[in-house]
Amino acid sequence: MSIRQTGRFVATGANGKRYHVNVFTECVSTGRDLDGNSQELEGIKSLKLDDGTHVNRIDQGRYQTVGLVEVELTSDDPAAP
Repeated sequence: MSIRQTGRFVATGANGKRYHVNVFTECVSTGRDLDGNSQELEGIKSLKLDDGTHVNRIDQGRYQTVGLVEVELTSDDPAAP
């Protein structure tokens, strides 16, 4: 299993600050196909800010940081999950 950054979008906090949210996806190897090519399936996605702060997805376009200071984030970025 490996984890890859598969996306990035901008969100705005309730405090008015802009945040860059990174999307990471767990990739699970399923072995090789008949031609010998390696195959992978995408698994669970996770969100983190540039500083490593974890972000929970509440709904499409609504998020909340996890930690001592919780900030609600919103985004209308089409890349936002």
